[in-house]
Amino acid sequence: MSVDKMTHQRQMKTRSSYGRGVCFRPSWALAALSVIVVIVIVVTAVVWAKDLIRLTLHTNMGLENNTLSYNLWVKPPILPLVSVYVFNYTNADEFEKGIDTRLQVEELGPYVYRQRTEKVNVVFNHNGTVSYQEKVSLSFVPELSARHHPRQDYIAVPNIPLLSALSVLKDSYVLAQLAFLAMTAGMDMQQFVRISVHDFFWGYDDALFSLARTYTSLTQELPYKKFGILMKRNGITRNRITMYTGKQNLQQRGVMSRLNGEERLHHWLGDECNRIDGTDGSMFPPNLVKRNSTIYIFNEDACRRFPLEYVEDITVHDGIPGLRFRAPRDLFAKPDVNPQNACYCRFEMGFCPPSGVFDASPCTYGAPIMMSFPHFYLGDPILLETVEGLKPDPEKHDGYLDVHEELGVPLDGKSRFQMNILVRKSKTLQHLANFKDGSILPIAWFEVGIDGLPEEIMDMLYHLTFTTRHIQFAVRYMLLVLSAVLVYVLVRRIRCRPPADDVSDTGVVTPI
Repeated sequence: MSVDKMTHQRQMKTRSSYGRGVCFRPSWALAALSVIVVIVIVVTAVVWAKDLIRLTLHTNMGLENNTLSYNLWVKPPILPLVSVYVFNYTNADEFEKGIDTRLQVEELGPYVYRQRTEKVNVVFNHNGTVSYQEKVSLSFVPELSARHHPRQDYIAVPNIPLLSALSVLKDSYVLAQLAFLAMTAGMDMQQFVRISVHDFFWGYDDALFSLARTYTSLTQELPYKKFGILMKRNGITRNRITMYTGKQNLQQRGVMSRLNGEERLHHWLGDECNRIDGTDGSMFPPNLVKRNSTIYIFNEDACRRFPLEYVEDITVHDGIPGLRFRAPRDLFAKPDVNPQNACYCRFEMGFCPPSGVFDASPCTYGAPIMMSFPHFYLGDPILLETVEGLKPDPEKHDGYLDVHEELGVPLDGKSRFQMNILVRKSKTLQHLANFKDGSILPIAWFEVGIDGLPEEIMDMLYHLTFTTRHIQFAVRYMLLVLSAVLVYVLVRRIRCRPPADDVSDTGVVTPI
């Protein structure tokens, strides 16, 4: 074959090959491109298969010292409003004199306070938990209190120290009751006290309460020198809480594991009721915040956990989605309606309150304090027969909690509970002769709510909810397009590789 003919054939192959695209002669270049294509395809598959935004958020949601989540937890920027409504007994004088046989009440309030909470004495434990106490302070907000002034408003309310003492003495021997009469002979013990709202909230001197502090110190110390229904909401709380940080297991984040070093309570009859479980309401494990699920809050005032059931999807604060939860309708129902409440009844004393009321006395130093929804909402109608003036209203007296589904943090909510006291009469002690034994008297009700989220928190939630999703959406489709382009280029390069005889052709012609 002549040199000209071979040269012509080689040029024709080269032109044909160039017509299909520029080819990579070196094999290492094609191998490198192949590796890049594989890596991009794998990354694309992972980004589409996994919710990396959620994984990243969950990785950083556990509590750890000197992190953003820790700082927000120690000093929450959200300052709840505590609104107190107190019941003034308008015919207390007539009732004590026997003129009226049924008590009448009027609701005074709201008296609104802004609550600041700080975690103190914080200790991180080696088992993925953290122990702490809370420092709480309430400051009065007059502009939100509807012209009510606690120092100027006076009320007549049941004498709680007296009712508490008589309740405890009812189960004592007659000699103990007679000794009580002797010790209190010189005291002015009326069925009702006339006092300013401020003193009723923050403490007043009571001779009977001082006497009780002296005698109960032998078994348990009363932490206050004066009696007031808001005394425990000011200062460092006595309870020391231990909860999971979520660093080892995010599905336990915020869940309490111990209270004052104890793994379970000793107030109730069954293990289920004595469980120390649930969160303090400031955070929830994200896996539990789901539709048709139940979350739990541990209430220190009642020494028990409260369930909250999913109700509906909602949107708050510029369209941020959340899930709404509220207390079950049978939360305070009698055991024949809600069998789970059987272990909260004190059957050894022959007492179980009517539906709509929870007996919190084991958690209140023996004082016969009963808890309910405001105005006995969802309660047995018999509760409304003791006093006049109560008007249950679901719009005013029902509670709810809105929670961010992915982050497990509250977005909005109202917690509403009422404090009542039980009348327990004794045959020996006649201080409560005008009262019907077993009557439950309303004292005050409380609403704890969020008055909007701070702007920086709203911005953070908005970006975590929407901006990060938009970024993830864009990255996914950019990677998908990039993968398609790289695959196309790789196929073109493979198809345009010169044949083996071209590769081996050195361009040197050996004559025949």
